[in-house]
Amino acid sequence: MIQMQNIKILTGNTLKVFSKDSMTVTDKDGEETVLEADAVVTAVGLKANRVFRDQLDAKMHPVGDCNKPRKIYDAIHEGYVAAMSV
Repeated sequence: MIQMQNIKILTGNTLKVFSKDSMTVTDKDGEETVLEADAVVTAVGLKANRVFRDQLDAKMHPVGDCNKPRKIYDAIHEGYVAAMSV
């Protein structure tokens, strides 16, 4: 299903800049790439990062531990609800 929807999956990148219609990431070799997108799903860190969450556009749907530490079920459910609203 993901391949049919032209969804790109990136792992091991560092998010540098996040804007309304694009983001800049740095890969493990230090190469920066600007990615244009109308929807982005990110998974970052192992603890709540409220600073990052508070900088997100109002159209974003923060899920999981960026809200508060909880069980994986809560994050999966919130992710599903967010994806269905896109």
